[in-house]
Amino acid sequence: MDKLFSRIYEDNILGKLSDERYSRMANEYEAEQKRLISEVEENEKSLIELQKQTVDMKMLYQGLMEFTEMKQLTPTVVNKLIERIEIHNNEKKHSHNNVKVDIYFTAVGLFDIPTEQQLIDTMERVKQKNAEKSA
Repeated sequence: MDKLFSRIYEDNILGKLSDERYSRMANEYEAEQKRLISEVEENEKSLIELQKQTVDMKMLYQGLMEFTEMKQLTPTVVNKLIERIEIHNNEKKHSHNNVKVDIYFTAVGLFDIPTEQQLIDTMERVKQKNAEKSA
């Protein structure tokens, strides 16, 4: 954009480009240059965020691979796999106190634990797919 701006300036000085046309083109180039600079900054921010997510996913994968055979939950495991834990206020239902706990895993975020019925349904779908492949 700077080269284009220099060329139209030179053309204006040499009389190849009228002052009015030069002014209009210079304003258009400046506006486009500002837009492009802004777009580059936004894309750089997006790239940094994507790179961070990639690193987080690699850390999660390494953590999972390292701890697939673990027999005991240790502080090392917790620090590698869990980003944060949120504990909510008590909810009293039918004389029972319920406390909601949200666990945010590294690179995955909040993970909802499936209900027993959801697990059964998933297992049935897997069995059906395996039976279809075998047939």
